[in-house]
Amino acid sequence: MSQTPPSSAPSPGADAGRLPWRAVALLAGVGLVALLAWLGDAGSYLRELRGWIASLGMWAPLAFVVLYAAATVAALPGVALSAVAGGLFGSFWGVVVVSLGSTLGAGLAFLVARHLARESVEDWLQGNPRFQRLDRLARRHGPVVVAIARLVP
Repeated sequence: MSQTPPSSAPSPGADAGRLPWRAVALLAGVGLVALLAWLGDAGSYLRELRGWIASLGMWAPLAFVVLYAAATVAALPGVALSAVAGGLFGSFWGVVVVSLGSTLGAGLAFLVARHLARESVEDWLQGNPRFQRLDRLARRHGPVVVAIARLVP
């Protein structure tokens, strides 16, 4: 009679009792941001920002595009600024300035990542086999990997 070695794969219900730490961390992070916004009175800052941008007259859309691009590069959430754009410029022009700002910010973030931060990130992730595999795939099939990465929510 032969014995089969125990499988190293976890059983299907092995994680049932564990908390999903990523989901808990995400909810805690969102809660912390909401608490800090409430304690720091983020609404008053947005009102001041709206007043300052409105005071710029015809330069307001350009200033807003630059501000939105900077927020995008800094990885700040754009929901509040998008709402401000709608209030300042109306629905149509608000969408236009937010689209221009987010596209400019995404391009700038790419340039920062590609030319200023790549070496640091490579050094940091050098021992990570997942990163090395992804890097090899990107080198071989760059456009396909980028297209798939853009589709992931």
